Amino acid sequence: MSRNPKRIVVELRERPSFEGQLSVRVTEERDSEGGAKYALVCQKNPPLSEVEFAVFAGALRDIADWELEQIKTALCWQRELSSSEAREITFLLQHEVVSIAPERIDGLDGTIYELLIEAGLNRVQFRWWEEAPSGWKPLRDLSEMLLRMGDATRMIEALQSSERKQLIEHLSDRLHGRFGPSV
Repeated sequence: MSRNPKRIVVELRERPSFEGQLSVRVTEERDSEGGAKYALVCQKNPPLSEVEFAVFAGALRDIADWELEQIKTALCWQRELSSSEAREITFLLQHEVVSIAPERIDGLDGTIYELLIEAGLNRVQFRWWEEAPSGWKPLRDLSEMLLRMGDATRMIEALQSSERKQLIEHLSDRLHGRFGPSV
């Protein structure tokens, strides 16, 4: 009896201008009877916030390798989706229709979103800046649902080690001249 590998059903990438990318994936794994289990798999790359972006830009030149490794490590978490959550996601993927020709939107600083949907060899990718185009409301709804399920703000706070938090605080203080140059 061979196990079927996990496959990505949908992936949302949130790319803010001044912090690292957040990836929220829904994976599916089928058992030998054809039943499906779904999981939500999330990863947040540093810098974890706009405050950290400033620290990364201004205070990283003089730190030790182990400190750099500590603050550059991505945070990852996952959980199994309930059957109702999985049904809600798969319903949106299978029953909603979006316009393939969105209105033109331009911008500078802000957040870029990418939504990738896969089904076998078929794959479609949508990308937008800040607000999804009006013809893509189902994609916005799906993205908001995935972000809510990923609960990144709470998970980022919970998964950071106290050592990492203290290091970021120290670097921020150094950046703002509160302790003077490092020794």
